[in-house]
Amino acid sequence: MMRVTPRAPVANDRDTNRWRANLAWGVAFVVGYLCWSFRLPLLWGHNAPWDVPGDIWEVYSSAIYVAHGGYAYLYDPGTGYASLPLAAIIVAPFEWVGERLHLVAGVPWHLRRPSMWLVLAPVVAIGCTPVIWAARSLAWELGVRQRLWLVQLNALVVVSVPCAVFGHFEDALAVAGIFMAWRAAARNKWVAMAIWLAFAIASKEWAVLAVPMMICHAPHGQRVRLGAIAVAIPLVLVAPCLVRDFSATVRAIFIASYAHAVPTNGHVGLLSAFIPGGFTQVGVLVFAVGSALFRKWPLQAAMCAVAALFALRVIAEPVAFLYYFSAPLSVLTMIAATSGRRVSFPRFALALVPSLWAWPVHINHTVWWLGMALASAVLAIVVRDALRDGSWEHRSGVPEAHAELGAPVLLSG
Repeated sequence: MMRVTPRAPVANDRDTNRWRANLAWGVAFVVGYLCWSFRLPLLWGHNAPWDVPGDIWEVYSSAIYVAHGGYAYLYDPGTGYASLPLAAIIVAPFEWVGERLHLVAGVPWHLRRPSMWLVLAPVVAIGCTPVIWAARSLAWELGVRQRLWLVQLNALVVVSVPCAVFGHFEDALAVAGIFMAWRAAARNKWVAMAIWLAFAIASKEWAVLAVPMMICHAPHGQRVRLGAIAVAIPLVLVAPCLVRDFSATVRAIFIASYAHAVPTNGHVGLLSAFIPGGFTQVGVLVFAVGSALFRKWPLQAAMCAVAALFALRVIAEPVAFLYYFSAPLSVLTMIAATSGRRVSFPRFALALVPSLWAWPVHINHTVWWLGMALASAVLAIVVRDALRDGSWEHRSGVPEAHAELGAPVLLSG
């Protein structure tokens, strides 16, 4: 056994600049994205078409059902919707407003400037900002006190920008939920962790891959209850759809419908020839559960395992799109950035290499995957060094049983 005496808590050790920094980053990102999407005339000319991500119309088509009382029909084949219902629920009020204003959507015909995008663009931009705030809160909880702006810049580059460009704000919300669950786990607030995991899963189904590893980190007697909380809330949201048409709902969520499609803004998955279309999340989840049953993972090791599961899900998909990498890369870059009291510039720059390489989608698939493998190897080295240098256990919250100043904590060694 090893005895560790927690350091004395610092008076007023709170992030006093959090709200100011979060507001500044949020406004800057929203304004920047809207200027890009609507093609400011000063930069692109008066006749330039708006940059509208095509995938947003799938969410919009499903939101029509929600807004008009057809919630159970979310996963009808005509909608093309393939996420859990939270995104459609968020968009539904804005669809209703757009319909009352007689705005025109970009489906079923492609329009250069669909007026409905005037309402949906702010929704996408604002939906991609909470992950920037969550990244700062998590970094502070893990002990970072200097250069927190680099952590927020990392979240913007790795998560917010790709998800906004592709119109998948729900993926950004899912990553934000993972970050907040990670923060709650570092504070030993297990119910809050389970609720944040439920929020992440309700945003995007792939977040369920994080449940086994994070629940395994919780105290043994609470794991079943926490797992039930994390899964029950998303299940309640999707229950009406399952009751109406179980097979269509499961197929829409877990089985890729574009297995043999030619990707235009992504790359053919590495395992697409072996896993033609489906149950990738289910298969990876089984692997995650099996791994988590063997031992209790330390928190940072558990998050590395979560990132590996997210990456395995990406390469198992038929098509790998840029925003798919937001989940694994954001977790790994967060580990790399939070190993000390301030973010290291060289480590931060190396951690961003895979995210930057992922952008060129129109080059040869083999060259792209080789480059991504090399960049990921660099990131793995950075994360390994961060795990060796970091001392999160000494910089995060003190266990409740030993919260008294100077009380020794027993750690098994």
